[in-house]
Amino acid sequence: MTMPRYRDRHIRSKPTHAENDYIELLIELGFIGTLPMLLILINGIHAQISLLRLNEYHFERGIVFGCLTGTVAILIHGFGGVNLQIPATRQDGLGKEDLYRAVATDNKYTSVENVGAPVNSPAFEFNAFIAPDESYLIFGAQGRNDEVGGGDLYISFRIDGKFEAPRLLSNQINTGRLDYCPTVFEQRLYFTSERVVDRSLSTTEQLAHWYESPGNGLGDIYWVDFDKILSPD
Repeated sequence: MTMPRYRDRHIRSKPTHAENDYIELLIELGFIGTLPMLLILINGIHAQISLLRLNEYHFERGIVFGCLTGTVAILIHGFGGVNLQIPATRQDGLGKEDLYRAVATDNKYTSVENVGAPVNSPAFEFNAFIAPDESYLIFGAQGRNDEVGGGDLYISFRIDGKFEAPRLLSNQINTGRLDYCPTVFEQRLYFTSERVVDRSLSTTEQLAHWYESPGNGLGDIYWVDFDKILSPD
């Protein structure tokens, strides 16, 4: 009996990893070895959800929500090797803080390269969100010439393998305060903003209530439809 030849003679690369963290764990540790890690993960997510539901302080709930979304992002990332976009201050940087790209090869990050201009500038670039297909990059920046103030969000589309000049997001998103930590989920842009909601305060009780309410300038989570994030040309 002759077995059919599935491997083309021009393909010379040899896969050494499953390119999926969960399959990799099952292969290397087996079901018994993977089960304790799964239980720890489920317990951690349950604890975060419980804190999010029971905590009455908005600032602390915002921190827990950030931890939860970060956990979910890492879990999604485990399904495949997607290149990371990370901020760093390095000798080869273009500014005070730049965005770098960690390249995934064989389910490992093998090299780090500067994203380069025009995304990076002499100012600060940080808090990058990269689309799953790497078609666009949303990031925070501070000190750029066209900023609204305090730190703003920008988007750069990837055309023919290169990121184009970043565009400042609309005034509905950017304010004179710090706007940062962008995440896109189901055609919505989620981000954190330290914007202040003006209120008429005449008593100490009103001031105390305002301090523990959204819009107090300590940072809240907002969302907007993705198709409304750009300023009109």
